Amino acid sequence: MEITGGHYIDSFKLFETKSNQLRKTEEILRERLPSLVPRRLHDSQQLNILSVGSGNGEKDFLALKVIRESLRSNDNGTEVKIFNRGIEPNTYFCDLYNEAIENMLTPSDDQATKFEICEQSFQEYSQHTEKYPVKFDVVHFIHSIYYLDMEEALCHCFEKELGENGVFVCIVSGLDLINLVLAKQPTNGYGQKDGAIENLEKAGQLVEIAKSKGWKHEVYMNEYSIDVTEVFDPKSTEGNLLLDFLTHTINFRETAEKQVVEETLVVVRDHTVFKDGKRLGKKKDWLIALYK
Repeated sequence: MEITGGHYIDSFKLFETKSNQLRKTEEILRERLPSLVPRRLHDSQQLNILSVGSGNGEKDFLALKVIRESLRSNDNGTEVKIFNRGIEPNTYFCDLYNEAIENMLTPSDDQATKFEICEQSFQEYSQHTEKYPVKFDVVHFIHSIYYLDMEEALCHCFEKELGENGVFVCIVSGLDLINLVLAKQPTNGYGQKDGAIENLEKAGQLVEIAKSKGWKHEVYMNEYSIDVTEVFDPKSTEGNLLLDFLTHTINFRETAEKQVVEETLVVVRDHTVFKDGKRLGKKKDWLIALYK
C-alpha cells in the first residue's frame, strides 16, 4: 500500500530528522534565491509567488523566510508585499497549512503577506487558469515535480503563470539512496518499474528541457547524508518507519514479499558507509532555476 496521509507525515518527519533535509533545503534556497528574486521586482511593490505541491506549508514558509530576508536587505525591501498561492490536492495537508498560517501570522506579517491555498491537483489548476488571473514573479516546485509530466508543467508555467521577468525554481533529488531504493521496488513511488533508474534523474531532464526551449538556467547541487542505521533493526519502530519512507510503502517490512525486503536492505547496505557508529547514505539535491 502506497504511503499517504498521517503515516506519510510521520515517516517524512523522521526522514527530515535523520537527514536534516529542511536545513539543507534552506541552505540551497539561501544560496540562490537572493540573487534571483530582487531583479524580478523592478518598480513593483508586490511579489507574487506560486508554490506547486505545497504540502503542509513548511516548504512555502521556508522559501518566504528567505525571500523576505533578501528583500529587507535591499532598499525599501520592508515595503514589498507578498502574495503566496499554494497548490495542494491533499485535504489533510491543506488543513495543516491553514492551521500553520493562523499560528504563524502576526498583525504586521498579515498585512505584508497574503496566502491563498488551492485544494486541487496541478493538472486541475492548470485547466482553469482563467479563474486565477495573476502573473507570478516566482513559481517553485520544492520536491514536488516528481509526479508530473515535467515538460508539460514547465511549458504551462512559462506560458500561463510567469510574468515577464519571472523565474521558475525547482528542487529535486539526484541519484541518491532514496532513488536507488525506489527503483528497486516492483512498482515504486514514481509509478515506474524496477530498474528504471535513468528516469529518476530529474535534474538532467529539467536542464535538457530548458536548453530545448532556449531558457536560461542555473544549477546548484547540495550533497549530504541520511542516517539509516536503525533500518537494519526489524524491532526498531523508527527504523521501520524510515524504511516505509524510503520505499513509499506502509509497513513495508511486513507487507512486501520477503525477497523484496531482503533485496531492498542489500541496496541500502551496498550504498551506505559505516562511520562513527552510524550507517550513512548519500542524499543529493539539485536546485534548478529557469528563466527567459
